Order: sequence, then structure tokens, then C-alpha cells
Amino acid sequence: MVRASSIVATALAGVLTLAQFGVGAAVAASVLVDSADLGTALADQRAAEAFTPDETISGFADRTAMSTRGRALYYASSPSVEPTTGFNTLCGYGASDEIVLGCYTGSDIYISDVENADLDGIRDVTAAHEMLHAAWVRLDADEQAELGAELEAAYAALPADGPIAERLELYRTGGLGERVNELHSILGTEVADLPPALEAHYAAYFTDRSVVVGLNARYEAVFTDLENRIADLVARIDAMYADLTARVDANNADYDALNAEIDDFNARADSGDFPSTAAFEQERADLLERGDAIDATRDTIDADIAVYDGLRAELEGLNADASALNQSIESR
Repeated sequence: MVRASSIVATALAGVLTLAQFGVGAAVAASVLVDSADLGTALADQRAAEAFTPDETISGFADRTAMSTRGRALYYASSPSVEPTTGFNTLCGYGASDEIVLGCYTGSDIYISDVENADLDGIRDVTAAHEMLHAAWVRLDADEQAELGAELEAAYAALPADGPIAERLELYRTGGLGERVNELHSILGTEVADLPPALEAHYAAYFTDRSVVVGLNARYEAVFTDLENRIADLVARIDAMYADLTARVDANNADYDALNAEIDDFNARADSGDFPSTAAFEQERADLLERGDAIDATRDTIDADIAVYDGLRAELEGLNADASALNQSIESR
């Protein structure tokens, strides 16, 4: 008798990379001036009027529903779309392995040129996110402290194990100021429902904040949907592997037991231990029937193994999709 087919344990699923936005590491303290000192609103308006955006740059402002004030901050920061190669260095991150989608250096906004059509909206949201960094540094210390308390309270109401909490871990070592600055941009562009005080604050920068939040949700869904498909498939494969392993072991044990009985049967037949031909034929028929049943079980297992192998091939395809998605946003 031939043993049932073996199976191969599931491969590890692909992991989607966590990207980040940022305030460029090269920002100098001297540029973090507040509006009370310099009347920054007027200066921003003049700088914005002196800046001539191309269709792509102005399109980001249009698609995220930036207000007049938001556009002034955005254009005053001379926003530009830059190639992914060399982007981390441009933002002051050097040879970091982090994936950086955009940065605000204290004077300029840089947006990584992610060209993946499936991620429509990613550059627009990045532009709005960085504009809010420019807005944050123009607040004075008292304004930042008051707003920071509101931001932390809103953040505390979010899931503790959610994606925003995971993202904020990237800024944990940067100090409270950097964390709250980042929280200001994240909540403003990614969280649909915020307390009235925060909604009033963000209304200064967006005519309809739900527009940018919707863009963010749409492109993030590409990642989360793929992650969920991978997780569901891994769960199915793991469960099927455990089931098949137990069934293969049981089927092999049945073969072992049957083979031992066949050996005993053959030995007794060779020595003439059967009392009659009828007894010989009956026991032989019983063994053959058991063998057919075990073979049928093996065939069922083999069919399920083929399904299992198909799921593993599907997982490999999803892993490849995840890798390609990660590579499409990689900054270097």
C-alpha cells in the first residue's frame, strides 16, 4: 500500500509596510516663529501670491478642499513633487529605511512622487498633511498647548490598537512636540469625526474636511483590503493545514495497521493456518474492502491537499501584490 500524500506548511504572509509623513529632520528652530511676532498670515499670503503652482500642485489643493488660508500656507511653502529616489535625503532623513511620503522642512513642502494609479489620492492627502504642519508651527506656544490637549483627548478616543496608534509609535522618540505636531496633521486628514473645537480649528484650513478624509480612506483601503485578504487566507490555510495533518497521520496509521494485518494474513496463508478456503477468502475480502476504504479516504485527502496547494499559490500571489504595493511607495 502507498502512503497518503504529504503536505507543506503554509508560507508566511507578506506584511504591508507602514509609511509615514513627517516634519523634515533638517528644520531649524529659528524658522519656527509664531504668528504674533511677524504677522505671518500676511507674509504667507504674499509668499503664496509670489508662488506659481503647476496643475499638479494646485490640483492637490483643489482635491483636498483647502480653504483660502490653507492654500496660502500650502503655496507659501513652495510645495513640489519630488522623485522617490533621494527623497529621504531631501527631507533630512539621510539613508533611513523609513518610507516617507512627504515632509515639511520649515520652509518647503516636499511630496513623494508615488505613481501607483491604485493609490489615487495619496499625494493629495500628503500635501494636505504637510500643509497642516505649516499651520502648526505658526501657532504660538499657548495655542499649541491648548490645541495639543484637544488633540490628545481626541486621540485617546481612538482604538488603542488602531493604525494611527501604530503610526504614532514612529514619532515616540521625537519628543512630545513632534508627536503632537504629527497628531495635528494625522487627525485633520484621516479622522472623520472630531470634537467641535477641533472641527472649528480645521475649518480654517479646509472648506470641507470630509473631502480629504474620504481621499485618505479610499487609498488606505487598498492596503487594508489586501491585508485583510491575506489575513483571511492565512487563517484558512492554517486551519486546513492542521486538519490535513491530522487526517494524513490517521490515514497513514490506518495503512500501517492494514499492512501489518496483511503481513500476518500472508504468513498464515503460507503456513496453511486457515481452517478452510472459505475462511481464507472471507478474511482476504475483508482486508481488500478495508484497503479500498483507506484508499478512498486517501483520495479525498489528496483532493483537499490540491485545494490547500491552490490556496498557498493564491497567498503567494497576494504576497507578491503586497510587495509590489510596498515598492510603489518606497522612498530612498
